[in-house]
Amino acid sequence: MKTALEATHLQVGIITRPHGIRGELKLHLHNEESEALHQVSHVLVEPSRGEAKVFAIESVRGSSKGPILALATVDTCDQAEALRGAKLWISREELGPLVSGEYYLVDLVGCEVVLDGQVIAKVKEVRPDPSVDTMILTMKDGTQAEVPIVDAWVGKVDTAARTVLLLNEDGIIN
Repeated sequence: MKTALEATHLQVGIITRPHGIRGELKLHLHNEESEALHQVSHVLVEPSRGEAKVFAIESVRGSSKGPILALATVDTCDQAEALRGAKLWISREELGPLVSGEYYLVDLVGCEVVLDGQVIAKVKEVRPDPSVDTMILTMKDGTQAEVPIVDAWVGKVDTAARTVLLLNEDGIIN
């Protein structure tokens, strides 16, 4: 079940630490290849304590150890330190509409998995692996299984209906 925030935003990463003395932030992105921060003008920062707050993005740049983000009104190392560990969210609306057949991996979580017309599992999480993203399933009997998200095994994904259709059971890894 999505929270109200998850319905309107995507969590893209976590602020890991300050970078330098001017308030820049070092990030850990959930998807290292994501260009989402370059497509939006604002982010929502959700600290572990306190209220989430929207910040304008001043700049995003890369480094050998991941992205570095500069936010408006975060100008000192102390201000950046206060955001350490905060979740970083972007507005789904600001990203624009998805093309037919596209979906965000996070939207698979909680979907029912259907094989031969029967619900066999629920998506517990999605793990972005280096070679292929993988759904972690909770099977009807409570056991865990995995299914790589590839066309040979995963058919129609309907995030509105909250279902993922498997084409066959060959891709299920127990």
